Amino acid sequence: MAAPQTPPAHVWQRIEAGLFLRPGPAPAPGRALELWLIAGEAAPVSLGVLPQDRRAALPVPEDLRPRLRTVVLAVSDAPPGGSPTGASTGAVLATGAVRDI
Repeated sequence: MAAPQTPPAHVWQRIEAGLFLRPGPAPAPGRALELWLIAGEAAPVSLGVLPQDRRAALPVPEDLRPRLRTVVLAVSDAPPGGSPTGASTGAVLATGAVRDI
């Protein structure tokens, strides 16, 4: 999932058990946006398809929560419902580190 650093597509705020999301740009027609958590050299973990019409809290797997300060988030183009394989199947549209604000 390597991609150049790009402007954020969404705004995330770290919360105790996950991330709070404010909607960003809409996906292409017939597509979805999927959020990925990348912790070091581990395989990316899907946090799910991003809602486009509302704010949402997305849970982060418990074993990854302690690493939230060191992860990278990525948004990829995905089929409706997200990747059917558990791995990113579309282009990476944005990446960014999690930072305290």
